[in-house]
Amino acid sequence: AFVAEVTPQRTRTTYMAWITAVEYAGFTVTPFIGSMFLAIFQNGNLSVETKYFVLNEYTAPAYFMTILVLIIIFMLFKFFKDRQRTSPARKPGIQKSKKRAAIDELAESKTIFGLTTYDACIFGCMAINATTKGSIASFETLGIQFAQEQIGLSSAEAGAIVATCGSLGAISLLCLGHISKYMNDVGMIVWFTVAMVAGVLVLIVMGDPQENSAATYIFSASIFFIYSLGYPIGHAANIGLFSKIVGRRPQGALLGWFSFAGSLARMLFPLMSGYVTNYLGINVLFWILTFVLGISAAAVFVARDALTKLSQ
Repeated sequence: AFVAEVTPQRTRTTYMAWITAVEYAGFTVTPFIGSMFLAIFQNGNLSVETKYFVLNEYTAPAYFMTILVLIIIFMLFKFFKDRQRTSPARKPGIQKSKKRAAIDELAESKTIFGLTTYDACIFGCMAINATTKGSIASFETLGIQFAQEQIGLSSAEAGAIVATCGSLGAISLLCLGHISKYMNDVGMIVWFTVAMVAGVLVLIVMGDPQENSAATYIFSASIFFIYSLGYPIGHAANIGLFSKIVGRRPQGALLGWFSFAGSLARMLFPLMSGYVTNYLGINVLFWILTFVLGISAAAVFVARDALTKLSQ
């Protein structure tokens, strides 16, 4: 919300992508560190255990992250300066431009669901956030397990694949400013959600991983489509689009609801994934994720004109 309020609208998606890159690196690149701790403590027998202190491959990442969090808290208190909100005085007699009036008229028009177009677009962006975050949460929950049990990779190997693709995803986020020269936010959401669909589909068409000699490469390609392309860019574009649609209204409350939708999906999708995989098999889960992501991309494509106009 802070970044949304202090950045100009025309470059907001780029700035959102930069801050998303930091967040994304946090939960995709850090598996490198986890794999390193695992290799060090398992192979080197370096674990330490006393009455009040335990240091092994399981607790070392926790200590590492605790130190990082304490450093960040210190830096926030020391260097962060919050923005003081000011309300500019309105000059009497100033009328809206024709373009602004047309956008406001579109925002207040009713949809077939009885909602205004503005409300429908806001809820739509929240739904896209939920489906994309929920889908990648399912992969976070079952991806490593799938790689170990079905393909035969070790946890360190699977973690290295995810972390490598996550690193590429963070780099792609830093390049989003260049991508936005060729695609608007709506286009990025559609095409990079389709990339997530492609990432799930390659796992479906792979068949039985134990009988496919290229299973490791197919799994790597799937993670690349999802972690390097689809999720990071599509998600960042969705945040930018949502913030632009909110416009001059206070960003904090609505972005809070936006984040809540994503957090709720990150909780519910893994639960659903566990039940579906346990009772119906992992291929059924992949088909469900394909359907959910496909519907999301199609919905954004159908509403592309309204979304583009309201984000101007």
